[in-house]
Amino acid sequence: MYVFRKAFERCFRKLIPKTVEAHLSRLAYHWEIRINRTIDEVRDQAMAYVKDELATIDALLSGLQSRTGSTSTMIEELKQTLDQTAE
Repeated sequence: MYVFRKAFERCFRKLIPKTVEAHLSRLAYHWEIRINRTIDEVRDQAMAYVKDELATIDALLSGLQSRTGSTSTMIEELKQTLDQTAE
């Protein structure tokens, strides 16, 4: 067996770089899948956040528009009151 030991060692040493490269390639592929999945999840979270913020802004602005008429009426009443007291 000692006679064949060197031959086997040489054969296995030649296979090591190919095996390592294959395993690294598989590892990189799995990392890529996980990273892409995480990026998609973060993108979805960001989109949900932006939609919520836009809904909040829309609600605030629509509330302001509904109060615009009453605010204008109050300003006119104040102007009339000031005109009456100035006379």
